[in-house]
Amino acid sequence: MALEKNKNVDNVNLKQRNIVLVGIKIDESDKEILQWTLEEVAENGDCVVVVHFCSTSRRALKNKSSLDRYLELYSEFYSTKKIELKGEVLKGNSVQGVLVKEAKRYNAMSIVVGVKHQRKLR
Repeated sequence: MALEKNKNVDNVNLKQRNIVLVGIKIDESDKEILQWTLEEVAENGDCVVVVHFCSTSRRALKNKSSLDRYLELYSEFYSTKKIELKGEVLKGNSVQGVLVKEAKRYNAMSIVVGVKHQRKLR
């Protein structure tokens, strides 16, 4: 039933594969997060959906090509492990809200996000 609900997700074959959602900013620290996800979390045949959050539509349009170039750096990882790597730049008022919505939309098995400061999670 959950697979039928998510048929509107573009370009992702949801049958018999895990979906890993990664929330990133396009910067050096998040390169480590994405690389770690590709090496340690994603398995052969999985789909990794990389989500970059923007607060305005104008920024989202500007950042889409940056995200595409950013993901090209990882072509070796996703071709070797046969991982489908998909990038999305999304607009919203809340990073958490956007990530939860996308996790539900994709029926994600794992969500990976970075932290800026070492502190307790609430």
